[in-house]
Amino acid sequence: MAIDLGFDDHWDPPPPTPAPAPEKKEEKKPDWQALFVKALKKTDYDGVKEALSNGADPEVKIRVPRGYDYSDLTYQTAMFFALNHIKDTRMMDILVAGGVDVNAVDGNKKSLLRAAVGNNYAVLALHVAKYDGVDFTSAGAQKAYELAAEKRHKEPQMEAVYRYLHMKLEELKGPWRKTADDSIKYVSYDNDGMTEISDTFNFRAAKQSRVIRDFDTKSMLTTETYFADIPVNAQGFVREAFDELKKQGGAVKIDPHIPGHMRRYVSRKR
Repeated sequence: MAIDLGFDDHWDPPPPTPAPAPEKKEEKKPDWQALFVKALKKTDYDGVKEALSNGADPEVKIRVPRGYDYSDLTYQTAMFFALNHIKDTRMMDILVAGGVDVNAVDGNKKSLLRAAVGNNYAVLALHVAKYDGVDFTSAGAQKAYELAAEKRHKEPQMEAVYRYLHMKLEELKGPWRKTADDSIKYVSYDNDGMTEISDTFNFRAAKQSRVIRDFDTKSMLTTETYFADIPVNAQGFVREAFDELKKQGGAVKIDPHIPGHMRRYVSRKR
C-alpha cells in the first residue's frame, strides 16, 4: 500500500535564462567639420548650409594645392577659398551668414577686400565691400582703395569699386568740409558712390552752388542759387551750413546777417 506524503511528483524545470540582448552599437555621429570642407570643395551650397547649422566652424583652414604641384600645399580659410577658387558670391553669402569674419586676413596679412581688388575680382570686391561690418578704417581697406585707384584706368569694372570705397572713406570724415573762411561744402553720394552731390555755401557771396557728378555717364550738372531765392522750407540747410562753418573755425569775417538782395539762378550742364 502506497503512502501519500502530500508531494506532487510532477516537476517543472525552471524557465530558460533569456539570452542577453545584443549590445546596441552607438550610432556614429556625422563629422560636420569634414562634411563642411567636402561640401565647400564641391560647391555644394546645401551641404555647406547643413554643416554650418550643425556647428561646423566656418573659419576652418582649407588645405589646397599651390599651383600645379600637388605636393606643395597652402591653407586658406573657407572665405578665402570661396573667393580664390569658387569665385562665387552665393557661397560667400552663405559663409558670412554662418559667422565668418569679413575683416579676417590671410597668411600674407591681406584682407579679403584687399585680396579681391589685388586679383582683379571687381564684382567680388564690390560685393565684399558691401558686407555689414567691413572696417573701412583698416589698413586693408585703405590698401584696397589705393589699388582700385590704380587699376580703374585699365580695368573699367574697377571704377565702381573705387567709387564705392571712395564714398565709404569720405563718409568717415563727415559730410561737411570747410573750403575757405567764408565757404563750406556738404558732400553726399548716391548710386553706390557713382553719383557725387556737393553743395558749397559761400557766405560772402550769399549763394549756394550745387555740383552733381555722374561718374557712370561722365556728366556734370552745376546750379547756383542765391540764398534769397532758396525756399523758406529749405533755409534750414543754409543755417546748418553757417553753424558748421563756425564750428570748423570759419566765418570769422562774415556778418551773420547774410545779405539777401541778390537774386539770380544759373544752371548749366556740360
